[in-house]
Amino acid sequence: MSERAEALAGVIRDRRVTRSYGPGAIAREELEALVEAAYRAPHGGGRRPVKFVVLAGGPQLRRVIDASPGILGRPAALIVLCLDWSRAPHLEIDDPRTTHSLQIDAGAAMENILLTAEALGIGAGPVTSFNRPTVARLLELPHDWTPLIIVTLGRLKTPRVARPQDDDIGVRIGAVTTWHEGEAMTEKAPVDPEHVRDAFLELMLYLAAAARGNVDEQVGYGPLRLLEGAQRAVRSLERFGLADADLQAFQERVTAEGMKVTKDPDHARVVADDLLALLSRRLGVGA
Repeated sequence: MSERAEALAGVIRDRRVTRSYGPGAIAREELEALVEAAYRAPHGGGRRPVKFVVLAGGPQLRRVIDASPGILGRPAALIVLCLDWSRAPHLEIDDPRTTHSLQIDAGAAMENILLTAEALGIGAGPVTSFNRPTVARLLELPHDWTPLIIVTLGRLKTPRVARPQDDDIGVRIGAVTTWHEGEAMTEKAPVDPEHVRDAFLELMLYLAAAARGNVDEQVGYGPLRLLEGAQRAVRSLERFGLADADLQAFQERVTAEGMKVTKDPDHARVVADDLLALLSRRLGVGA
């Protein structure tokens, strides 16, 4: 591994949950670094549904700790990760059938906080055992915010000791991992009926999954999913060596401009019109 990758792997390997803290405050610049790390976590659809409330002292810190049975000891600071439902008005609040993607966004932000805290030598631990309505009232959150996760922060009682080499880690990872290996997606396949049938079935699989998923997606994703279907058709042509430069350029354009398509109906029209013109030329319409 590269030096950078090895450093990151070391932080991941050494990270652990801290529940008991030593004395000392968390500096403002450290808290800002943690929030920045959380903000930079991936989030679906460009929504940024996760909002952060930082408690670094005062009566609110004490009261939120008291309203949270899962918080052990006396952390020096808390970061409360909240879901802002106004960022996803198409979803039913707290309906697990449709809101799992928002919870994944919050989980990604939480992990960034935990890893950055480890790198800074700060103890940290996630907590989900707390009274959400009470915490929301204590923090005077907007009515469409739900506190989802609290990350506790504090000084380590003793310096962290690097974990020793885990000789059986490969065995334990193997017990929870299933591998599927085969030809790369970029490898060309022979043009025979079986491969052509599989290409069509795979495209139908995508279209059916996109149709089902779009029921719960925010407005604007419908045009993107259809354009992505055309993009996948180009990938199928690539497998058989039949995609020319113009089709490959369209495929790259959908990847590059996809999020803009979801937010700007006029841009979605332009991309679709350009594809229609391209396909018309390929089919000899008007030639």
